Order: sequence, then structure tokens, then C-alpha cells
Amino acid sequence: MQEAPNLNQAYTRLSEKFKTLWTFHQFLQGLHKTFLGSAPAYTIDFQGLYEEIKGLAVAMAFQPVQLRSAEQTIPRQCPALHQDG
Repeated sequence: MQEAPNLNQAYTRLSEKFKTLWTFHQFLQGLHKTFLGSAPAYTIDFQGLYEEIKGLAVAMAFQPVQLRSAEQTIPRQCPALHQDG
């Protein structure tokens, strides 16, 4: 299966971007609460995204197409997750 290394790399990129976004979200929450006294106005279902990404690790071994699909659908749920920086 030649596609396996590419799928692993895609999964790693997606996972790392999620971790980065989660960390940044926590930072913004802290700033908002400290200086503005409230939570940020945006809402992102981090738990849902986490479960979806976590499920890909298992699924990609059996259904490689699912990872490719997720690479397209997850960023639509959270645009900052997929921005290259």
C-alpha cells in the first residue's frame, strides 16, 4: 500500500493542527476572561472534532478514503484548523 505513508502524514498534519488550534483557543479564552470578563464570541465543537480526528486513526487502516474525506470536511467546520502557516 503506497498510499499509507501519505495517509499517515496527512493524519499527523491534521492532528497537529488541531492541537495547535486547541492550545490557541485556550490562550484566547484566558485573555478574554482576564481582560474582558467573558468567553470568546465564537463557538467550536472541539470535543466533536477531537472524536472525529481520533476515529480517523483507526478508520484509516481499514478505509483510507475516509481520511481524505475528513481532510476536506473538518476544515470546513473550523477554518483555522486547516490554514497553513
